[in-house]
Amino acid sequence: MRYEAVASVTGLRVYDRRHKLSLRSLWPSKKRNRRSRSRLAAYRAEARVHRARVTSRTSMRINGNQVFNILLLGVLGWLLVWFFVSNRFYVNHVVVEGNQRVSSEAISAASGVYGYSIFWVNPRKIAESVSESLPPIRDARVRYGLPNVVRLTVEEQGKHIMWLIGDQRYWVDDEGYLHPAQGGDEPYLTVRDTRPGVLEQVDAEAVVAARQLTQLLPELKTLEYAPSTGLRFTHARGWTVYLGKGAEMASRVQALRTIERRFADESAVQPAVVDVRFPENPYYR
Repeated sequence: MRYEAVASVTGLRVYDRRHKLSLRSLWPSKKRNRRSRSRLAAYRAEARVHRARVTSRTSMRINGNQVFNILLLGVLGWLLVWFFVSNRFYVNHVVVEGNQRVSSEAISAASGVYGYSIFWVNPRKIAESVSESLPPIRDARVRYGLPNVVRLTVEEQGKHIMWLIGDQRYWVDDEGYLHPAQGGDEPYLTVRDTRPGVLEQVDAEAVVAARQLTQLLPELKTLEYAPSTGLRFTHARGWTVYLGKGAEMASRVQALRTIERRFADESAVQPAVVDVRFPENPYYR
C-alpha cells in the first residue's frame, strides 16, 4: 500500500488512495463548535428565564404573606381597642353572695370595681379592699368573667352576735368593733350593753365569751353586759348569774351546772345571785 505525503502551507496531509483521511477531521469542526455554543447559549437563556419566573413567584408569595400579616395585625389591633373601649366590658353590677349582716350594696361599693373595665379587675386587691373597709367581712373571694360579670362570695365573722346599745343594733366583729346592723338576719345571741351613749368598740374578751356561750348555752338568747361584772343573764329560776368575760366559759358553765343540781329542789330556798366568774370558788347568796 502506497501513501503520498504532500506538504502545504496549512500543514501535513496524509492521503490513502482508497480512503481519503484528514488529520483535521480528528478534531471537532468549527461548525460543530458553533452549534454547541449556540445550544449552551440557549440553555443559559432558558435557565435565566426559569430563574426569573421562580424569583417572580417567590416575590409574589412573600408579598402575599406580608399583606396577610398586615391585615391580621390590623384586625387584632381593632379587637384589642374594642375590648378596652367598648362599654360592654365595663362593670356596672356586682353579684354578692354569703352576706347576712352586711348589705350587698355596701359590699359592692367597698369592692371599688364599678366603672372599671373587666380587664383591669384585680381579685386580690378587691378582696383586700372589702375586708379592710368592712371588718365584719372575714374573707372575700372574687370571680369574674366576660363580658362584665364580677361575683363576690364573702365570709362574715362574729358568729352572729349582735350588740344592743339603747335602741341601736350593731353587729360585732372578732375585735369588738361595732357596725350598724343591716338586713333582717336574726342573731344567735343578743347582748344588751348597759352603758349609755354611742360606742365604737366593746371589750374583745366579752365578744370571745359571748361566742363560746352560743355553743355552751344554745338555749340562751339574751345577755347583758357591764364593764364591772362582764356578761350576765337572768336564770329561769330567777337567779342573776354573773359569767364575766374571757375564754374560760366552759369551766364557768360547769360550775353553774353544779349549783343548779344543788338547788334542784324548787321548794328549797333559791339564791338571788350566782357568781361563777371564778369557777374554782363560785359564789351564791
